[in-house]
Amino acid sequence: MISFKPVLMDEGPGWKKFHLPAHFLHYYDVWRYHIQTSAHIETNNKFHVLNLVEGNSILVETQNGISMQFSYAETFAIPAAARKYKVTNLSGDEVMLVIAFIK
Repeated sequence: MISFKPVLMDEGPGWKKFHLPAHFLHYYDVWRYHIQTSAHIETNNKFHVLNLVEGNSILVETQNGISMQFSYAETFAIPAAARKYKVTNLSGDEVMLVIAFIK
C-alpha cells in the first residue's frame, strides 16, 4: 500500500522541506516548505508553480537580483532558468509554501 502522508525530505536552519506524495501516474510532484526564517531553493531545471498556503507574506529573490513580495493565497511561477531563489519569511510566524512541478 502506498502512503500519501507528507515525508520530511530535508531541513536546515529555519526551514523544512516535505514531499507530498501523489499517485504514481500523476505527471507532477509537490513539495511543501515550512519556513521560519528563509530557505534557498533550486529549480533543478524545472518550472516551479508556488502558492503561499500559510502565513502573511514572503519575499522571493532570484540569484540574478529580481525580487518580489507575495501574500497569503497568492500563486506565482519561477522559471527553470532562474536556477536558484531565496524565500524569506516576512511574517511573524512560520509560513508554508507549496511548490508544484513536472516530474
